[in-house]
Parts: sequence; structure tokens; C-alpha cells
Amino acid sequence: MAPPEQLNAAHPVAPIDLTADLSAPLLGIFGADDYNPTRLQVEMTEEVLRRHGKTYEFHFFEDAGHSFMTTDELNFRVEQTLQAWERIFDFMERTTA
Repeated sequence: MAPPEQLNAAHPVAPIDLTADLSAPLLGIFGADDYNPTRLQVEMTEEVLRRHGKTYEFHFFEDAGHSFMTTDELNFRVEQTLQAWERIFDFMERTTA
């Protein structure tokens, strides 16, 4: 998501505006306490994905914030990361040939 005032020569288009051209399944892994993207931004993205008939899955992990899967960050959460990796491997098995 990018409000118009954040668009510039280096970033002329908001990623959500490219949704119609998405050709691969999309997996979103989010900390429920994340601030970037916010839950509202994820919901808005989900609405656009649904409108365009895209294949996607979004998962929120409680008690986890931004970068919760990054081992050298203060926000690292072991249990949520293990659960996220299970979702990633499952998604890949189901959506790749």
C-alpha cells in the first residue's frame, strides 16, 4: 500500500495497483502486532486479490510483530516462526508443480 503522496520517480506505482497482473499464488505471513503492513492494509489487499480472482492465503500469528521470523531481531518469535514455516512448506506443496 502506498498513499499517492509516497509515490515518486523511484516508486511510481503502488504494489497493490499491480494485483491484476499477478500470475503466481501469493502467501502472506504476518505478525498480528505488525505495523507495516497493518491489518487494515492486509484486509484491503485481500479485497483486491479476491476481486481479481487471485489465489492467495494470508496468515496472522498472535504475539508477533514485524520481522518475527528474523532470528537476529528483537521481535524474533520461535514458536510463531516454526508455525509459519509449516504454512510456507504446505503452501508450496499445494501450489507448485
